[in-house]
Amino acid sequence: MEIKVNKEKCTGCRICVDVCPVGAISVDDNGRAQIDERCNLCRLCVKECPENAIEILGEEKKKAETDLTQYKGICFLQNTNTVNFHMFHMNSAEFH
Repeated sequence: MEIKVNKEKCTGCRICVDVCPVGAISVDDNGRAQIDERCNLCRLCVKECPENAIEILGEEKKKAETDLTQYKGICFLQNTNTVNFHMFHMNSAEFH
């Protein structure tokens, strides 16, 4: 995967510079964002860019929201001391 700044869309607002946790984004001489090799593909800049000028290449676009209606009434509990999960179904009031 590769991250890319669309220089045509970038307005130089510097939001991406501010949100980058590893300092991988700077502004070039033309006032446009540029991303260096320190980028760890955390996607914060992609999420926060108001112009949608930053994208990750080689990654399929995901649905904006996941439909959670199929999980209505189900709760998963995890014991923090182990890796065991327990499923609790609200309608049957049983642990599985």
